[in-house]
Amino acid sequence: MFYRSIALLLSAMFVVSPAIAQDSHVVDPEQLQELIDQHLKKEGQDRREIRQALRHEEVQKVAGRIGRISTERKQRLRLWTAPSFESSLPTH
Repeated sequence: MFYRSIALLLSAMFVVSPAIAQDSHVVDPEQLQELIDQHLKKEGQDRREIRQALRHEEVQKVAGRIGRISTERKQRLRLWTAPSFESSLPTH
């Protein structure tokens, strides 16, 4: 009896939930388009600001140092994965 009640309750939830969701999630296409346009405009502004910041000499110097550090780390990683490194590992 208990399991039948649970099954009935769950069935009712699955039937009623989509119907309620349809009414509460309706979005006006014009509002949706306006939100998308606002998002794209903001994204464009952000990209312009980033490009402008990247033109500064200080930023270019820091980016160059980070690039060198990244390149050095990649080279070390290649050394760590080289066959000579793998063959030097102890086998148990």
